[in-house]
Amino acid sequence: MRQLWMFVTPQKPKRKKPGPKRTKDSRMPHDKRDRVKPENPMTITRKLMKGLAPLRCTAFRQPIIDAIEAGKEKYGCRVVEFTIQNDHLHFTVEASGKEGLVKFIIGLSVRIAKTINRVLGRKGPVWRDRYHRRDMVSLREVYNGVRYVLCNGAKHGDCYEGKEVDPFSSAPWFRFWLGLETPRSSGRPVALPQTWKLRNCFEVYGKVDPKYFQDR
Repeated sequence: MRQLWMFVTPQKPKRKKPGPKRTKDSRMPHDKRDRVKPENPMTITRKLMKGLAPLRCTAFRQPIIDAIEAGKEKYGCRVVEFTIQNDHLHFTVEASGKEGLVKFIIGLSVRIAKTINRVLGRKGPVWRDRYHRRDMVSLREVYNGVRYVLCNGAKHGDCYEGKEVDPFSSAPWFRFWLGLETPRSSGRPVALPQTWKLRNCFEVYGKVDPKYFQDR
């Protein structure tokens, strides 16, 4: 009796999903993102892993601002405003396309992560999960979004140590504060806005009250 041999073609291992691995405290779903519309600015949020030191201290402030300035404009994208909070960062961003935005956020995140690790004298991951993105479609949304970013420190209870605006943000260089003197002109760490909505929303809705969240 002859024995029959069966030859089975070995299957290739399943390809791992691209992008960062989800950690235990990840909250961002890995859904497909909407396409980028260049005319719509967006708010980008990056959250730190739990257990890292709070970022709102002197040791982190200038190194992180320098990292943002070094990567503020690449791949057709730019950081227009930002704020540094203890466990997260917000950015107001303009982007020309989805592929460029992904490269831009990865590059900027790597710069900031390396900076945080260098200050802490550690190695390892820094970000809790992938970035959160909120597109701002209407002129009012853009206005509110920028105000939210620049006044975010006050929203979280920081009184800025007697300063009029948040030194852990791009607020000192912002040109549309209500009742404040001319902003800094040198050492601007963010790019100038290019979209019509970011360039015109403050003329339509007025200057931003730096005490907006303090009075609420």
